[in-house]
Amino acid sequence: KCVFDAMRAFLVRRTLWLKRMPAPRSLTVLVEGIPEDKCSDKELTGYFDKLFGSSVVDTAIVMKDTTDLVRMVKERDSSQLYLDKATFKGDRESTEEYKKEVDRLEKDIKAEKARVKKEAASGVGNINLTCGFVTFKKRRDAELAKMLTYTPDADEFVVQIPPDPSDIIYSDLQRDPTVQKVRDLIGYCLIAGVFWAYMPCVLGIAYFTSLENLQYHIPAVKSLAEDPSMAALWDGLVSSLALQLFMSFVPTFFVLIFYNFFILKAQAWLQFRVQKWYFYFQVIFILLVTAVGSSLMKTAERLLEHPTEIFSLLAQTLPLATHFYLNYLPLQWVTHAQNMMRIAQVFKFKAFSALYEESQAKELSEPEDQDYYGIGSRSARFAFMLVLSLTFCSLSPLITILAWVNFFICRKVYGYLTVFAETKKPDLGGRFFCLQLRHVQQGMFIYVILMTGVLLERDLHYWPGLIAASSFAYLYTSYCKFDTAFRWESLCFQELTDTKEMEKREATRSTYEQHELVG
Repeated sequence: KCVFDAMRAFLVRRTLWLKRMPAPRSLTVLVEGIPEDKCSDKELTGYFDKLFGSSVVDTAIVMKDTTDLVRMVKERDSSQLYLDKATFKGDRESTEEYKKEVDRLEKDIKAEKARVKKEAASGVGNINLTCGFVTFKKRRDAELAKMLTYTPDADEFVVQIPPDPSDIIYSDLQRDPTVQKVRDLIGYCLIAGVFWAYMPCVLGIAYFTSLENLQYHIPAVKSLAEDPSMAALWDGLVSSLALQLFMSFVPTFFVLIFYNFFILKAQAWLQFRVQKWYFYFQVIFILLVTAVGSSLMKTAERLLEHPTEIFSLLAQTLPLATHFYLNYLPLQWVTHAQNMMRIAQVFKFKAFSALYEESQAKELSEPEDQDYYGIGSRSARFAFMLVLSLTFCSLSPLITILAWVNFFICRKVYGYLTVFAETKKPDLGGRFFCLQLRHVQQGMFIYVILMTGVLLERDLHYWPGLIAASSFAYLYTSYCKFDTAFRWESLCFQELTDTKEMEKREATRSTYEQHELVG
């Protein structure tokens, strides 16, 4: 019920966000799978105008293959950076040298840009690719375009909501769909490899951070192990700290895999993928690590052969780890305080200030590391901490107090950071929040399995466990209903009537044309 209430409250914000969406995003659709005979700006415009029976399209932009042009722009930007550095230092010789290089590259870029535009306008195909953006004159037509089925082939004219124009990864839209299938397969294999490789690492952390084990390898810590209070303090904090530090590298691995092997289309979608996979990674290697044991594959194989053993497995392992999680939660408070200090940005700003002017140094020092501090990994961690607290709330009620303090600190720290300190970033209008709610629902399945197993293991009769297991029916029904009970991705036609009177947000960019072709 709380999840559904939260979703209903979110719908009000989502509707307002959609109504205030500025042009051109509110009037544009992303079209993929454009047939070869429609792969030009002119042909794509004519297709939609003919389909709607009137001139409804404002602009249609088919993506162009600009590989060489992008390379030239990167070289120009790099030379411009060196030019700014030389100018700031007062090095006249280097300034003149880099100025000539920038001027030469500007001429090459201008010539290449003219060639691309001329070849793109000469006809279909050629340099034109199979995806593009269609901007309509009216929002009603744009919303209609998302709902239509255009051809019997499901891979043709795939229309969807476009990302923010300032957030698009245009290189992803230029990839070959056939080659991409192979890249996707490699990407998923690498994700599986990350899951498989981390289990020995987690077990190694548990072994080498234990004071009882360390005293046999490092004689200097033997005196600490003999002191019960110091041993308890060490085992309670060091193992949690080591695991937290080790897990902080996981989002970086996921970012590298997603960015190099998957089509993301926008930086925000990269964060969304990180949120999805990072949450499951934390569930397996933090929440369920004691149940998984030394081998993830062997545990999975065992549960596939005997599915009902999952109840006894969780009941026998997870209750023994409650003290670890009581130490793990307060450790999060330290990380929140560290985030608020923004130490990395301070050092980057000081370093760049020695090379560039203050305004440019500030620009280069932002944003914060988007692997660990991005909205994707943050959302995954926040959802996981809630799932962790709910899972153990009956076995260790004290964890609910620690969780309340944790989220109170989160509200204060990140409420300040996102509004006043960090640079504004394109968002997906609450999609991260919806996935968090989904993750909480999935976490409740773990809670029900755990409590069912505990009651079956510790009670003389089966009835308490069976009563707990009966909640699966309600939980599964609610889980399935969640996807169909709410229409939140687009505005309905009834809500389109008052969008004109709404004050729109400031547009981040006025066109969907590729950056290197603008001007």
